[in-house]
Amino acid sequence: MQRKHLIIADNDITRLGLHTLIRSALTDMEDLKVEEAGQRSELIELLKAQPAPVVIIDCTLFDLGSSDALVELSAHFPQAMWVLFSSDLTESFIRRIS
Repeated sequence: MQRKHLIIADNDITRLGLHTLIRSALTDMEDLKVEEAGQRSELIELLKAQPAPVVIIDCTLFDLGSSDALVELSAHFPQAMWVLFSSDLTESFIRRIS
């Protein structure tokens, strides 16, 4: 099943850069809906509206508060596919969210 919804959850500059990169790389996917969230509350609202997107998120800089919040979100929205990136990932963090 091909996913058609993508949420970019990060700060303004990274969201703009990723949005531009994705749109230029996926020119053949006109039906791809790319949405952006700058805060946790925005991300939750987008997930409620479309519970099975791909979510690209900087898990250490985004407005989550802790790794527990990311675990809770992924448990609450099990159909979402999470793509995590960060310059600050530790082995213990990866083990916690896995």
